[in-house]
Amino acid sequence: MNFLTKFSLKNTISILILTLMVLGSGIIATKDIQIETFPDVSFPLLTVKAVYPNASTEEVEEKVTSKLEDVVLNLKEVDTVSSTSSENITFFTVLYPFGQDIDQAKIDLESAVSQVDLPDEVEPEVSTFSFADIPVYQVAFSSGDLTNMQTYIESELIPEIERVDGVSNVKISGTEVSTINVTVDEEKSSSLGISLKTIKETIQQADYKYPIGVLEQKNESVPLQIKGNLADIQKLKEIDIPLSAPGNPVSQPGTPKAVKLSDIAKVEMEKTRPQISRYNGQDSVILEVRKGQDANTVDVVNQVKEVVNAASEDKDYKTFTVIDLGVEVEKSITTLLKEGGFGALFTVIVILIFLRNFRATLIAIISLPVSIFGTIALLNQFDYTLNIMTLGGIAVAVGRIVDDSIVVIENIYRWRQEHPNLPQKELVFKATKEVMGAVASSTIATLIVFLPLAFVNGIIGEFFRPFSLAVVFSITISLFVAIMLIPVLGNTFFKKVKSHEQKGRWTRSYERLLRGAMKRKWIVFTSAIILLIGSVAMIPFIEKSFLPAGPNTKFEVEITLPKETTLEETNNVAKKAEAALQKNKDIQYSQVSIGFEDPSQMPGSGPASTEHVARFFVELQEGVPLDDAMEEIEKEVLSIAQTDYKTASSKAKEVQQEGPPEGNSIDVNLYGQNNEDLLEASSKIEDLFLKDKRLKNVTNDMQEKQTKWVLELNETGKSLGINPFLILQPLNERLQNMDGGTIQLDGDEWDLTIAFDQKITTQKQVEEMKVMTPQGIKNLGDIVDITKKDVPVNIKHKDGKKSAIVSAIIHEGDTSPVTIDLQEKIKGLSIPKDVKIDYAGGMEMMNEGFVDLGYAMLAAILLVFFVLSITFGGLRTPIVILSSLIFVPIGSLAGLMLSGQSLSMSALIGMLMLIGIVVTNAVVLLDRVEDNRREGNELVESIVEASTTRLRPILMTALATIFALTPLAVSDSTSGLISKGLAITVIGGLTTSTLLTLVFVPVLYMVVCKRKKITKEEWAND
Repeated sequence: MNFLTKFSLKNTISILILTLMVLGSGIIATKDIQIETFPDVSFPLLTVKAVYPNASTEEVEEKVTSKLEDVVLNLKEVDTVSSTSSENITFFTVLYPFGQDIDQAKIDLESAVSQVDLPDEVEPEVSTFSFADIPVYQVAFSSGDLTNMQTYIESELIPEIERVDGVSNVKISGTEVSTINVTVDEEKSSSLGISLKTIKETIQQADYKYPIGVLEQKNESVPLQIKGNLADIQKLKEIDIPLSAPGNPVSQPGTPKAVKLSDIAKVEMEKTRPQISRYNGQDSVILEVRKGQDANTVDVVNQVKEVVNAASEDKDYKTFTVIDLGVEVEKSITTLLKEGGFGALFTVIVILIFLRNFRATLIAIISLPVSIFGTIALLNQFDYTLNIMTLGGIAVAVGRIVDDSIVVIENIYRWRQEHPNLPQKELVFKATKEVMGAVASSTIATLIVFLPLAFVNGIIGEFFRPFSLAVVFSITISLFVAIMLIPVLGNTFFKKVKSHEQKGRWTRSYERLLRGAMKRKWIVFTSAIILLIGSVAMIPFIEKSFLPAGPNTKFEVEITLPKETTLEETNNVAKKAEAALQKNKDIQYSQVSIGFEDPSQMPGSGPASTEHVARFFVELQEGVPLDDAMEEIEKEVLSIAQTDYKTASSKAKEVQQEGPPEGNSIDVNLYGQNNEDLLEASSKIEDLFLKDKRLKNVTNDMQEKQTKWVLELNETGKSLGINPFLILQPLNERLQNMDGGTIQLDGDEWDLTIAFDQKITTQKQVEEMKVMTPQGIKNLGDIVDITKKDVPVNIKHKDGKKSAIVSAIIHEGDTSPVTIDLQEKIKGLSIPKDVKIDYAGGMEMMNEGFVDLGYAMLAAILLVFFVLSITFGGLRTPIVILSSLIFVPIGSLAGLMLSGQSLSMSALIGMLMLIGIVVTNAVVLLDRVEDNRREGNELVESIVEASTTRLRPILMTALATIFALTPLAVSDSTSGLISKGLAITVIGGLTTSTLLTLVFVPVLYMVVCKRKKITKEEWAND
């Protein structure tokens, strides 16, 4: 690579122009590049939803779920298939391996399910899952007049927000619904033989609008239309309902053929709220905004907030921000920028202290802005976003970015001091050339460490690749800066440097230490072995986890009342609980939702409306311990609910933060042949988890059973030749309201609901229900037998087998021992013998992740060895250089234990990085040693001269990296992959390896390479 330096020195202006171009492209890219919290990771997940109207859970499982499962499980590349069968619906999640072409997988899945022989009314729907489905902004609107506010939001505000560039979807919830309720007198309608279906069809026939054609006149064309006469509610009341039921006594000659709707039903216009939302106790409607896949979160949210703020000020509405990912993104990015900025500042101070020359310091740190802006430009060019991972990669690499420049500028500076009469350009070239091999090989070794990460599977691999790319980009650019730009600047600014021939006090002390160590080799080797054994012995005392958990202030409390509880009754309980929450000073805000779909479930996988469930979303004040507050608030809310409903239950759980899972969960998967055994086993494990204080967020997806009434024709019914379908419709109409669709009245669209004034709620009422038979009207109990049967609310399958999952979050102690302890306790439970158990969650993720990164480290070491063997020739010197890696665990593990951080994927990633960083010092040192030996110097003197000469650049590069990571190491604001655990690992490992490398590596080289011959002619032979 010497030709690049020579070219640069001959074309100084061109290099400066190229530098400005890189800086300029980076500055422009900062305005164009998208800013997100995390990389855009597409989960290889597809969902299948199939609706089977009026089917029981067992019928759905038998006629839909099982048939679809047989086909889906036979598809190639499918990883896991889970299904939930409920009344009227089945829902599948199909998980593929990461890297799968999800678009092609969707085509294959759609083709497969379309060929399954399903009931005629069942049409499976295949959908993809994307983080774009998650709202980036959610705001609650409150006003004294909710009706007018809703009208304004729907007619004016939402269209304006939809016009914002990058907005893909706007949804409003908690609104009033305009409903026309037709409450039918059951006694009158039954006596006339009128069903709800007849009323619905009659209204729909009256509410029509059809084009007829066009009437051509002399000068114009006139369209013709035929239209129904439902102009207002009065016209609706006057509709004639036909009396045409076969065998109906009123259908005899002389009786009316129709009756007005108002004679048999009460018709009312009503505005209702099927979903209720309140923010800090105030009634509100919720506006959700989703962005497009390629839109910038911060830009979209900021523009939407401008529109919302203008509207709230103009209309005097109160607004409360519930979700603002724009602020979250800016907060995360700002934190990393601040820590990276402080790291860069500390790096500058370190260089200044060692070089004691402002010009040299400025030249050395010029690689920082060039590398950082160049990296941003490349990330933007390759369609990556600026997020925690890419910015974290740059922040972590800050210290390493200046290493090459430090080595080059320090060597030029030293040459200028030692050779004051040498021509400037020749001096710069020779000084750069002297360290070129060491700089290039050490940088390539650092870069090549990240190659195995391309093969790390799972979510860690997906999230970590952008991090790796940012590091590779920045370090690669820094290498070119060191061998092209730094010589140009050194040639310009280092023409006059004060001569300095005497060794400093620290250098002389180090020389005495080194000479003594080479005379007492056994002490050096013994001490190294003892330290290494001691570091390994620390492992049992260090907690292990998948990823370190970050601070959280948000959680949700779900209160479940008896299923027959109405929306209004649930609302009354929620109001009492809200009043108590308002008095709690630890709460920043609370929001209650009633009648909404469970936000933790996949869309469409659960019931659309749950009137008997109230969900309280709570955000605590900063600094309030979440676990204690969550437990206290859950108990308080449950106590209030149980005052009115003794059987009320509660469930509290943390709100999952964005990004990869923390891996601190335990999931117990149960498989069995029948639901009774699964229910018994899951209940026992759930009770075990609930009693364990180390666990929180305990869930059991095996719901309690419900009682099912089974009606069968008895001998009387069979003798009458009754068709069961003639019973189905009238009974169904008395059990639930009938959706009448929508009709146009007074220019507005109204939802139509038709229902009998008396609903059936008891078995006696079922038996006394009147039905028409060939022998006249009879009680239903005379022609059917009714039996009761316990059936599951839903039936879950995993990979084709009936299953249940009991899960919990581990919030105290080490994930591994807690999981192992719980597994032993589960073995002691009396579980039905047909139930099989396996485990998943944090421990499984941790084991897989540790193994993957272990292989990546091994591959990285082999790749580094390959590069070093090319650079130095033979095996001995590369082996000596790699010996410096044995000191990495000493500092890394000690740092984790002393700081209380866990041994996690984050820490292992730090160790992986150290493989490339640590060898840099040994490369720079031994490259000088072998240059000295090549010049004919004696072995010991070659080692001493090289060690004392390279002491300053080695300490500078190490301390630059250490201090660059110090802000991240002392910060509590980061978690996950880019955490203080990573920084502490690198700082500890680099500290010990640097200090010990300065003594151990020279001593080991003296022993191993004593007989290695290095000559000018054959310097590469071993």
